[in-house]
Amino acid sequence: MTTETQETKQETQEITAEQFSELQAEVERLRKHNETLLSEKKTETEKRKAEQAEKDRLAEETARKKGDFETLEAQYQDKIAKLEKQLADQVAERNQDLIKSQSLKIASQLSSNPHNQEILQMLIEKRLVAENGAVKVTDGNGNVTISTLDDLVKEFKDGGKYDSLVDGTGASGTGSTGQAVKTAKDYTEAERVALATSNPNLFNQLFS
Repeated sequence: MTTETQETKQETQEITAEQFSELQAEVERLRKHNETLLSEKKTETEKRKAEQAEKDRLAEETARKKGDFETLEAQYQDKIAKLEKQLADQVAERNQDLIKSQSLKIASQLSSNPHNQEILQMLIEKRLVAENGAVKVTDGNGNVTISTLDDLVKEFKDGGKYDSLVDGTGASGTGSTGQAVKTAKDYTEAERVALATSNPNLFNQLFS
């Protein structure tokens, strides 16, 4: 291929200012369309909630006028059950957020390597539970222990089981960045399972 042909081919592959503007306009159109769909979905959801609330109110009013106390009691029990579920869901979500936040914090203390942090975070999450807004440490069977979060950090640092993941304890050498370089043979079975979930691309690179 001659230089002239290469230059011609390169010119045909370049995006013109007009084409770039058209792409930007298309992206903006899709963004606005997505926002519209989300807004419509939210409006429809709120509409259905309002309609259901009105149906419940009318049913309650009818039952009250008829003296149908069994229906009234069933409606009140249903309301109580829904409120209890809503509260339980909120508590569970808050507890999960606490566990994720604390496990990420500990993983960041143990390793500066992003890949290792992901694996450590998953392993640490399995050792934590949240009760009444407090994060507690569990044993391998999920039972709450008297160990503190600092004890858990020390266990991961000094236990030897996760040396290949924790900074300063790996025996696999360092790369150009100064971080531990892990090879396939350095991973335990538990670490392989965690890596397959947290970072499939890296898992495939190492074990395929």
